[in-house]
Amino acid sequence: MAWLISFVTETLVEAIAVWIAELAIAAIAEWMREAIAVTLVEWMREAVTQLIALLSSHRAYS
Repeated sequence: MAWLISFVTETLVEAIAVWIAELAIAAIAEWMREAIAVTLVEWMREAVTQLIALLSSHRAYS
């Protein structure tokens, strides 16, 4: 009987640990997606700003 209680306890602890790990991984993945999206938007905004400046300066010399 003791082995059954031990087995059930170990299985339950392992299941909880896996569940917590999955939650943590999901939270980290969501944070990374948001961080990457924000970074890409910032890069695109900077690229467009530089392109506009380049086109403006080219037009001024033409």
